[in-house]
Amino acid sequence: DLGIGEAFVSSIDQDGSLLGPDFALAEAASSSVQIPVIISGGIATLDDIFKLATNSKVSGLAIGLALHKEKLDLRDIKSYLLNRGVKVRVWKWLFMIMKCAISRV
Repeated sequence: DLGIGEAFVSSIDQDGSLLGPDFALAEAASSSVQIPVIISGGIATLDDIFKLATNSKVSGLAIGLALHKEKLDLRDIKSYLLNRGVKVRVWKWLFMIMKCAISRV
């Protein structure tokens, strides 16, 4: 036990590409450890999010450019996942921060 609570795994090749995540990397990383894994890099569509969110070993997702470029919206993501039976954790303060950040761009 190294005292690590979560692992953050980002595909450098996919990061910022909006071409979709590296699903093989996500599966390999989340299957090889006994701690929660957050996946990042290339996430661009609601389908990408759903596929990663329904991988039982992935505990979270980090989405950057798709939100910044307004290709995805946090409310749409939450609604999409909830309507498909996926539990999500989204904090109200995060919506306020994102709204401010987007309105200033």
